[in-house]
Amino acid sequence: MKSSNVKWHKSLNTQTLIGVGVIAVGLIASLIMAIEIEGKKLVFAESSRLIEQTGDNAVSDLENRSREIAALTRSIGATAEKLPKSEIVFKQVLPKVIDFQGDLAVAGGGFWPEPYAFDSKVERRSFFWGRETNNSLKYYDDYNKSGYHNADWYVVAKYLEPGRCFWSRSYVDPYSNEPMVTCTVATQDNRKFSGVATIDLKLGGLQAFTESWQRKTGGYIFIVDRDNKFITFPQLSLVKKIETDSSGKSTQEFIQASEFAVKQPSFKPIATALEAINQKILIQAQQMPKYSKETAAKLDEQSDQIDRQQAELMVAVLADPLKQQQQQNQRFQEFEIENDWLLQERSTVYIFHVPSSYWKVVIVKPMSESTLVASRMAYLLISRSALIVVMAAFLGLVSVRYLLIKPIQSLNKVARDIELNASQIDPSKWHNILPLNRSDEVGQLANSFNDMIGQLKTSFDKLNEVIVQANQVGMKVTSSTMQITTAGKQLESTVVKQAVSTNEVKATASKIAATNGVLAKTMEDITQKAQATAISASNSQVSLMEMADGMYQLATATTAISSRLAIMNEKANNINSVVTKISKVADRINLISLNAGIEAEKAGEHGVGFTVVAREVKRLADNTALASQEIEEMIEDIQLSVSKGVEEMDKFSQQVSRYVKQVERISGEIAAVIFEVQSLTPQFEKVSHNMEGQFKGAQQISNAISHLSEASQQTVASLQQTNQVLEQLNDTAFVLQSIISMKVNS
Repeated sequence: MKSSNVKWHKSLNTQTLIGVGVIAVGLIASLIMAIEIEGKKLVFAESSRLIEQTGDNAVSDLENRSREIAALTRSIGATAEKLPKSEIVFKQVLPKVIDFQGDLAVAGGGFWPEPYAFDSKVERRSFFWGRETNNSLKYYDDYNKSGYHNADWYVVAKYLEPGRCFWSRSYVDPYSNEPMVTCTVATQDNRKFSGVATIDLKLGGLQAFTESWQRKTGGYIFIVDRDNKFITFPQLSLVKKIETDSSGKSTQEFIQASEFAVKQPSFKPIATALEAINQKILIQAQQMPKYSKETAAKLDEQSDQIDRQQAELMVAVLADPLKQQQQQNQRFQEFEIENDWLLQERSTVYIFHVPSSYWKVVIVKPMSESTLVASRMAYLLISRSALIVVMAAFLGLVSVRYLLIKPIQSLNKVARDIELNASQIDPSKWHNILPLNRSDEVGQLANSFNDMIGQLKTSFDKLNEVIVQANQVGMKVTSSTMQITTAGKQLESTVVKQAVSTNEVKATASKIAATNGVLAKTMEDITQKAQATAISASNSQVSLMEMADGMYQLATATTAISSRLAIMNEKANNINSVVTKISKVADRINLISLNAGIEAEKAGEHGVGFTVVAREVKRLADNTALASQEIEEMIEDIQLSVSKGVEEMDKFSQQVSRYVKQVERISGEIAAVIFEVQSLTPQFEKVSHNMEGQFKGAQQISNAISHLSEASQQTVASLQQTNQVLEQLNDTAFVLQSIISMKVNS
């Protein structure tokens, strides 16, 4: 067989180049997919983590400031509890505490006692100082005139735990038009509620606070109080409601998130989420022992500034349901919106919870910023990685060509030379035909190839010797195959006769198996019918027993009816005797009425009335006698009917007794039949089982004979094939012998 040159597209160089290119493209594609799928996820996750960290830091700053103001308010309350109830002392001491070392964010504060608690003759005696434009504190007595005990920040203090600060809703101070919030702490006198200490905190600094944090997010931040009323906002004018009072003075008030959502429908998802958070807080609080519906009702009743919904939320904050949930992370919720009202693009909203005041910090970050960062990182990684992969592929291709492809090409060239010109190779060069001095695997392959060529030369020499021996063996094979062919033909004739006999036995066994199958099926049907007969007989026996019980009950009832009829007959006799007595009484009354009539006639005019009575008595006696006679006849008819009934019931009772005996006899006979049928069933089953065994045995015999017949046929076929093979072997031996003779002669 002649070898042809390898085509260029099938050469190792081309295939290696294609393989390295495919691997490089696959690596780059895998890298792109990994960066696009997992890398961007990691970037988004890291961006979310940074926002979460920013929110936590913002909440932490707010919480620290809240704790600071709460501590100041507690100090005012503790000071007020310990000071003597003197206006002079209070006015000297409290302003120094409220000033808080000149903290300008503290807009004011004071102490607000219960009615008549400070002075038994004065109902309202509050002490309040407000910070003026020159940053000094000024005492105000206005609240003692207008009243403060029904203010929303005051009534809630009655239900506070000692030392706890309760933050009011955000509001705009009517004098300074600055947004504020009030911290309220309850005071006690002999463990009894005695009043309230407050600090008003300016919220104007929070706007600058949120703007500084906003620069770190790439979006915007705003804060709402517990009622979702705005405290800060990117554009404050949009969330303020400006009105003019009756005196012409302008007042400002922050609106709630739900109100802003009406003006800006794109803000509705955020407003809805804020409302849902309040509902969740309320539901969780209602499941806590601290929550009290009665307290909510009292807050609603005691202050006109609080409606029922606000009262329930205030009581929920008092219960503090988020105290245990928000210790590690203050992020309450995270969700995406399709189009933010301000950013005008798809954005992610993060809502954080401020524990002490139940405010909410909302951070809105555009998705495009995170996507842009992820895309830049992906482009940088992909470009650098693609360059590295291409360089690695080039170096790999050069290394494979030098270290592997060239040695294999040399090996291929030598092998082709041996194939085409083996007889022309110098015998001294058989052991060093592939000169390749290398110590790696390719060098070992070259050495192994040289050794293989030497062994091939030795094999050529030995092959000539084997050819001579094969000539002698071929002659012996020819003689043996002729003898085996003759014996095989004789064995084929014998096996054919055996196959004919086996087919006859197979037919007989099949008939026996079929007959046994029919008998087994018949016995199975008989067994099933016998079992059905036994079951039916058992059911009949049960029915007869139930019938016998019913007849026994009927006989008992018949006897009871007979006894009751006898009693009726006796009662009828008693009634008859009574009727007889009534008849006698009627006769005597009739006689008396006759005598009375005679005497009345004798009396003349004086006996006219008595005559009428005597006549009526006589008529009554006649009616009584007539009724007694009718009753007597009815009693006789009843006695006659009862007597006949007793006779009929006696006859019926005798018939029932006779039928009961017949039922018992029939039941006994059916029981004997059941016993006989049940005794036959095991015998039928035994016979059926034996018939099935015979049927299976016949089938096994039939199958065995079938297998034997098939084996005989296969044996015949094998012998025929063997004879053919032997003939071919004989022919081949002749051909081989002639070829070897020619080779030896040559």
